[in-house]
Amino acid sequence: MNSTNDKVCYLPFYMAEISDDGNVYPCCPRFVDFYSFGNLLENNFQEVWHSKKANDFREKILNNDYSLCNLDICTY
Repeated sequence: MNSTNDKVCYLPFYMAEISDDGNVYPCCPRFVDFYSFGNLLENNFQEVWHSKKANDFREKILNNDYSLCNLDICTY
């Protein structure tokens, strides 16, 4: 997704990728440079999914700010 595009990436609003070490990512970890919403070994899924980090990430997306995304490799 291009940061100058009018489209909004929907992935961080409805999906998560969970690594075997418990980290919860808004999509493919490589697409967000391994930016994690939190860890399931420390908090339950609801707490991680609605955490400040998760909400801040989604707010950036809604404001067309993809600075936490790796736009060079993201396929969305």
